[in-house]
Amino acid sequence: MALVRRHAPSFAFWCGPACFVVTAHPLDYEAVLTSRRFNDKSSWYPMLRAALGRGLIVLSGEPWRRHRKAVAPSLHQRVLAQNVQVFHRKARDVSDELLGPAAATGAPLDIKGFCDLVSMDAVCETILSADLSDDRDALKSFVDAKNDSCALVARRVCRPWLLLDLVYALTAEEREARRIEALTDRFVDEVIRRKRAERRDEGHADRQRSFLQHVLADSAAASLLSDEELREEAKAMVIAGEGTVANALSFTLLMLAMHPDVQQAVQQELQDVFGEDPGRGVTEHDLPHLELLERVVLETLRLFPLVAVFLRHVAEDTALPNFHMHRDPAWYPDPLRFDPDRFLPDQVRGRPPLSFAAFSAGPRSCIGQRYAIMYLKTVLSTVLRRYEVHRAPGDTRTVADLPVEIGVILSLDGGFPVTVSRRRETATTRSAESDAHLETINK
Repeated sequence: MALVRRHAPSFAFWCGPACFVVTAHPLDYEAVLTSRRFNDKSSWYPMLRAALGRGLIVLSGEPWRRHRKAVAPSLHQRVLAQNVQVFHRKARDVSDELLGPAAATGAPLDIKGFCDLVSMDAVCETILSADLSDDRDALKSFVDAKNDSCALVARRVCRPWLLLDLVYALTAEEREARRIEALTDRFVDEVIRRKRAERRDEGHADRQRSFLQHVLADSAAASLLSDEELREEAKAMVIAGEGTVANALSFTLLMLAMHPDVQQAVQQELQDVFGEDPGRGVTEHDLPHLELLERVVLETLRLFPLVAVFLRHVAEDTALPNFHMHRDPAWYPDPLRFDPDRFLPDQVRGRPPLSFAAFSAGPRSCIGQRYAIMYLKTVLSTVLRRYEVHRAPGDTRTVADLPVEIGVILSLDGGFPVTVSRRRETATTRSAESDAHLETINK
């Protein structure tokens, strides 16, 4: 960050034999991210394979085009709308399990534990059709494997001598990375085997399908990917999807805890949309009405973009420091102030299109953007109708004080400490009326 501020808007540096050109200007972003000349990702991306699989995130050229063609139909808005009911149910159940006891005692907790669990639970069901809600040990093991794998990649990138595969292969960390990769491969392979068997035995009667079921049901998509490629793509969707939405949810809840006036305004919007019943289910028809909540999410991602650096390859590697651009006072006056109104339509029109690039842009933009926004709005609207989040005792930090940790996915050093309280007396039982409401809306 200091180098970017000192040498902005652009500078270059060498790391071994590779030259990196760094830019923090939205027009440079647009020229690079929207150009097909920059479609290929940096040669550094293969280091992410152990953590994120060999899917769209790390692929380039013909394999990337083939994977994207196979995956894109499964992430259409109409398909994603089926996930809202799952997101709501997971948020309701896991918040009662983890936040309810914390609210009763008033003890501080790291909200990321809740966000990791609810996100992995929801992602496994909507991506893999694997309902792990009754198997918390398996769910936590998968979360731990994802976190450990990302940590190993981050440590490797920070040690230049380990960038050489021959050197890294001699280390205990490489053996641990392979162990974690084998664990996640076995889990996803077993799910795919089971889903293929279910399709043979039970036909195609499911009305609500996961990403995996859509790909298996689409003969054109299935023919584009081998079994190994399907496993890698599903694994990448789960690990990258869970990691990004879990951390985005953690940052958003922390921002609301630090800005109670914004939280109060969000809860008023939720009351306007959902009425007085905090148990009322969320449907896809509710989400467009949650305009302030969406601005809160976007403002959080402006301050804390989950992918802090994009890498592209053309004749040389070009590193794009997303983190700095989102905090540039040229585009965001008083940039460290949390202000969701920056994303009101008239404010957005006054900035270059790529002054906000939390999901990248152009041909290689994040294919899961709509999934992420839908997930965050559904989970937040469920949790915030039942609970309030507050600063942990003695925590007087501002946004500028938060110790950001840039790794595979942006996080905070020391976690996300908050306290929670019940917003009002809520029915913790599964409301028959709410379930009936969802069934009626979704028919």
